[in-house]
Amino acid sequence: MTIFYPVPERLNGTQARFIQIVNTVCALSNQGVNIKLISGKIPGFNQTDVLKSFSITPNDTLEFVFLPIIRKSRFLSVSISAIFYLALAIYLYRYKGSGVIIVRHPKLAGFLLTFKGLFKMPIVFEAHEIFHLSTEKASVKTALKRLEKKIYTKSDALITISDKLRDDIDSIFGLTGKACHTVPDAVRDDFFLSETVVAKRTFLFYSGSLYKWKGIDLLIEAMRYLPDETLVIAGGGGRLDELKQLVKHLGLSERVTFTGHLPHNKITELLKDAKLSFIPNIQSEISKYTSPLKMFEYMAAGVPIVAANLPGISEVLQHGQNALLFTPGDVEGLVRQTKTLLNDMALAAELAKNAKEFARSYTYEKRAERIIDFIKRIFYNRNSITQNR
Repeated sequence: MTIFYPVPERLNGTQARFIQIVNTVCALSNQGVNIKLISGKIPGFNQTDVLKSFSITPNDTLEFVFLPIIRKSRFLSVSISAIFYLALAIYLYRYKGSGVIIVRHPKLAGFLLTFKGLFKMPIVFEAHEIFHLSTEKASVKTALKRLEKKIYTKSDALITISDKLRDDIDSIFGLTGKACHTVPDAVRDDFFLSETVVAKRTFLFYSGSLYKWKGIDLLIEAMRYLPDETLVIAGGGGRLDELKQLVKHLGLSERVTFTGHLPHNKITELLKDAKLSFIPNIQSEISKYTSPLKMFEYMAAGVPIVAANLPGISEVLQHGQNALLFTPGDVEGLVRQTKTLLNDMALAAELAKNAKEFARSYTYEKRAERIIDFIKRIFYNRNSITQNR
């Protein structure tokens, strides 16, 4: 089996989508699948450099294909996708009929579906959100909804990262007869840390991006009511300076630390000393469907979790079993659940133990197995059941 996985970006960042893509294709190749990971060329970088940047060992069945790409930069105010798309079309035409295409970028998926006849390969779309619901601008919403309808109508199969996302896509666009399977995000094996006594850990912890919908503002606000605690925030991006100003304004500079972007090995080091971890997402169209990488990393590391009770999260985290949940946006609820665990280390340790055991079903190897099984049943066994609930 050969899987072509095109990504219209340069894989030289620490964004969660890059981590998920590279680790997923690596796990697929470890299962014996021939993988062609097709991305934008990075000047001065080769396959070994990219793998090293993600702390991944090279594999004989994983091949990086670098194509020309022009992205927005300080010298160019817009990205030009046409060059990458054209190079990709030529590349895929050379391999027509020889595998399966998996794609998660909507605009690229629309392009591939338009010219699907050239490639003669089934196209599987991996959905992470419903894009037209995330914008208020009418013209953009209409265009995105039209594009998404095309994707869900014409793609050969669909992978979603949560059941809630699958159900809402079905409700809006209709998936009758469409091969569809939920495959949540995952965690690397090296996040399964050796046991550390929770009571001996030293700080509260958040890792990930700092977008407004991630709820970092709420978590910082909660620190006003946790005067004996310190918080480490591992993540960067455009809002970093804004959040630092918020911390300063609230008089929390001595108790809230920002590390900026960190490689995954540094995250694992911090997790060893984290007494609690947080997924404080607020209610939004994006957060409704999220299956955050940090959730699985916290679980694997055995760090007790306090999380917002959102559909994509509560499909994995069960209140009182492997985490404590609170109503999204409720700072009092966040503080209350945090204090519950801080005041009951036995409960915190029990939840962490349960979460760690549960996380063993969500490794990248398990994710790869689910994807391979789905593709084999759909494209190599035409009599299989197509709607996988």
